[in-house]
Amino acid sequence: MTPLSVHYNRYPHAGQIKNIYYRQVKANLPMMKAFLNLVFNLKPYTEGADYILENERNVILLSSQHIESATVQIADKWVNKIDYYGQQNEQVKKGEKLGLIRMGSQCDLYLKIKGNYQIKVKERDYVKAGETILIDRD
Repeated sequence: MTPLSVHYNRYPHAGQIKNIYYRQVKANLPMMKAFLNLVFNLKPYTEGADYILENERNVILLSSQHIESATVQIADKWVNKIDYYGQQNEQVKKGEKLGLIRMGSQCDLYLKIKGNYQIKVKERDYVKAGETILIDRD
């Protein structure tokens, strides 16, 4: 995500929300160093990115028959709050709005896939919420 991106996040697949872990902090660290690493293709992208472990975050664990995922919303220094719309044990649909983070924030997706699925995106692809298909059945 860039500072110019729309920061709505969506559920990557249908399933049940198993857990939600929210961690608030007194002050978030800036994400600018990691953003510049990404823009200028400087590796590792995470060099100087202490915010990945330190900043406010919300982790959503979602489970279905074939896919388990963890979506991590991470707030930037200039963000006051992460908005999240779901509740534990709720059934959600693929592409449904999960929440909102603002101004240069980051959203990470971790997947455990059981079955014949293929990841449709690669490193440095620009994805659009609710439009880009990340994974699909073979």
